[in-house]
Amino acid sequence: MMERLFRSKLRAKILGWFFTHVDERFFVRQLQSLLTEDSTNLSRELARLESLKILISETEGRQKYFKVNKDCPFYEEMKGLVFKTIGVVGTIKKSLEKVPGIKYAFIYGSFAKNQEHMESDIDLMVIGKGNLDEMEEMISQAENQLRRTISITSYSLKEFREKAGLKDPFILNVLKEPKVMLIGNKDEIRRP
Repeated sequence: MMERLFRSKLRAKILGWFFTHVDERFFVRQLQSLLTEDSTNLSRELARLESLKILISETEGRQKYFKVNKDCPFYEEMKGLVFKTIGVVGTIKKSLEKVPGIKYAFIYGSFAKNQEHMESDIDLMVIGKGNLDEMEEMISQAENQLRRTISITSYSLKEFREKAGLKDPFILNVLKEPKVMLIGNKDEIRRP
């Protein structure tokens, strides 16, 4: 779907990478290694994205670095679209959907608040009967793809609701803070 929207699989891959690493800059050879793509095609697509003002470049020495143009008029919309489809949300959601027994899963913390930075990990809450080993294996694959650490907090549904009922400070804070739902409906989490 995203390759049709973004014209090509390569463009979707580049946008997914840059909008998952908005505070970082990369040169072509670096991207070639990270994305396992041909440098000629990468250079061509980076130039197109720069001409569309989605990316900007800066030259340092003999290297030309590219990064996301945060002044692009549709930066927030593009970031949201990439985030939900091929970026953080899409990648983690696709991984978790392979694990049976998960009732609810959501991202909380800096990513959910849109306050992430280069070193931010991704805080992930998983509630249900999912196999923890299987879940960690799937999340490890997502970490490799995103090149981000994903910190998983996992509870059974019963345990989560008991902690919420006992007004556990961590659980109450997570419940009141912004979250990005991956599996389930946030309005149903606290219901008995």
